[in-house]
Amino acid sequence: KYPDNFAFMLAHPTLPNIWYGTIEGIDQPGQVVVFTQQQGRLVECQRCSAGGRSSCYLYYDPKQDWLIVVNYWDSNFRVYQVLTDGTLGCCLQTSSPDPWVVQHQPDRTFHWKYRQRWSHQHCCVVEPYHDTLFYFPDLGLDQIRIRKRHPDGEGLVEVGQVPLPTGKGPRHLVFHPHYQVGYLVNELDSTVTVLSYLGLQQPWLQSVQNISSLPSEFTNDMVNHLSLIHI
Repeated sequence: KYPDNFAFMLAHPTLPNIWYGTIEGIDQPGQVVVFTQQQGRLVECQRCSAGGRSSCYLYYDPKQDWLIVVNYWDSNFRVYQVLTDGTLGCCLQTSSPDPWVVQHQPDRTFHWKYRQRWSHQHCCVVEPYHDTLFYFPDLGLDQIRIRKRHPDGEGLVEVGQVPLPTGKGPRHLVFHPHYQVGYLVNELDSTVTVLSYLGLQQPWLQSVQNISSLPSEFTNDMVNHLSLIHI
């Protein structure tokens, strides 16, 4: 049994006995744990720093054999090289934490009330049509940040952003495997946005539909509190 606060699990895409997990917390940097599956049990075999706090998401890039760790609280990410046995090799990149959180050091209570005072990157996915663009929904800034593999093969470089309406709080994005559209879950206004994939150049994505994820009879008071969130 683990006392750690595990937040996310991911299976290795080709090694069926290898799993990865994140340990999430805001008081110290999170961790990435590598497990081997042995007789129906997960056994820890490696533990590495996530390079930031509130480690909430993992993405495996099979093209480069990278494991990308997304840290919600510091709004940064770390890229690890994955070795042939599935364990983690060297850290290729750790992006800088958001300057606002570094300067102000907010606590958990402040975050729940003003979670859009600073950037909160929440996940990382790659479009399946060209396998080139990495999409990072940013709950704090109401945008999707776009990155590409750096030409030197040592990590990711940001190339732009897709802005979204104020107060949506984008959290997670998935792409349809065939039709060139993405589906974005927005945490703060409880909606799903359908985005048309436009290719490898700006504006990258275009909203074509936005629907509520709540029952029709439910009153969403979050709309009335958007000004409070951004004060």
